[in-house]
Amino acid sequence: DADAAKSKLISLAREDVNSPLDRILLGVPRLNTLDRFLEQAGVSYGPATAVTLSLVFGFLGALLTSLVFRNFALFSLVLGFAAAAALFWFRLSKKRKKRRDKLVRQIPDALDFFARSLRAGNPFAGAIKSASEELQDPLAGELAITFDELNYGLEFEESMKNLAARVDSEELRLFVTAVLVQKSTGGNLAELMNRISKLLRERITMRGEVRIQAAEMRASAQILIALPIFIAGLLQLVNPEYLPILFENSLGRTIIMIQVGLMAFGYFIINRMVDFRI
Repeated sequence: DADAAKSKLISLAREDVNSPLDRILLGVPRLNTLDRFLEQAGVSYGPATAVTLSLVFGFLGALLTSLVFRNFALFSLVLGFAAAAALFWFRLSKKRKKRRDKLVRQIPDALDFFARSLRAGNPFAGAIKSASEELQDPLAGELAITFDELNYGLEFEESMKNLAARVDSEELRLFVTAVLVQKSTGGNLAELMNRISKLLRERITMRGEVRIQAAEMRASAQILIALPIFIAGLLQLVNPEYLPILFENSLGRTIIMIQVGLMAFGYFIINRMVDFRI
């Protein structure tokens, strides 16, 4: 129906989003957030391919763990599978964050572009089309999708809300809110764009300074996570009979599980300590 068509986000960057398995996965409750996650990461494949790739990485990780530690017990297979699959999703998450950070840095320039275009007498939809052609990805791609949604007959408010939902950025939500409020109340939108642009530039600059200050602690967290894995690999090379015993008895497996849990908890705590909201 019409409401369902409006609520569905238009994505032109998918190669296999309409595959049968994709449609099945997207029909599972709350699993549509996976498609949004992949879209924000800037990958061209859909949920079906992502799940398949994570399984493939998991099986390769299980095989590698078993070969390195010379142990094909269920525990070593599960540990290798979970570690490799988690690494796949972790890399996607980092890619998503990198893409969003790049997009946020583009927003002030885009707002200035909108302001100049509006002062030249162009309608806002025309400014969106021009920005999608003049700016660089990833913001240009998101604006192109918004312009296509408008061309396909989606309401202006729905298209702007879809833009904010796809990117999931406070800076872009501020821009969308300002545009929608101005559309309903009136006012000088070009001047508003310039003011928001100045505000966002100051915010991005301050956030960069905070990240520089927190870089040392982030590096420490990454080193502390990598060090036990490096030491375990080195011990396995020097003495192949030393570590496999941990997989062969319940106490050793318990120690490994506790160690992995503490490492994950410590990494989470350190990241929360340096994750400042600005």
